[in-house]
Amino acid sequence: MLGVAWSLLKLAFFLGLVSALAWAFTRFLARRFPATPPGFPVRLLAQVGLGPKRQIGLLRVGRRTLVVGITDGFIGTLAELDEEEAQEIERRLGRP
Repeated sequence: MLGVAWSLLKLAFFLGLVSALAWAFTRFLARRFPATPPGFPVRLLAQVGLGPKRQIGLLRVGRRTLVVGITDGFIGTLAELDEEEAQEIERRLGRP
């Protein structure tokens, strides 16, 4: 019985060790290779879920700020904000 308990304890330890190493490795890769490279002209400022597979996103594309609808198979522009509105929203979001 002691042999089975010892084996389960070793298994739990090594599973935890492998999980911790995988987590650390993905964190390292995320910092080393960001999803959007510096200077990429498209930024997602905010995103709100409206239901299953339905969202509204606020995108900054160059100097334009767009409100987009996002579904499972489509992304469409709902509105374009003028510069004053965009600056106010970015200020509220705490973004430069």
